Amino acid sequence: MYPEEAVQTALDVNTKVALPVRAGFKLAMHHWKDPIRRFTKEIEHKKVSLCTPQIGELVEFNEAFPNKAWWDNFE
Repeated sequence: MYPEEAVQTALDVNTKVALPVRAGFKLAMHHWKDPIRRFTKEIEHKKVSLCTPQIGELVEFNEAFPNKAWWDNFE
């Protein structure tokens, strides 16, 4: 599924928080940051919250979701 399709799926199922799960892994010929950049750009103007924990970061459901562009600090 492409990042844009994942955003549309989140909208289709009326999710409140979207979390891109394959972000940060080198699995294809494109740059590893490309999917997360496309996902965040596509979801930017939608009425869905975005949760982007850094790799290994814990997410607590009763607290504010992490939403930082941590990938910009890495090559």
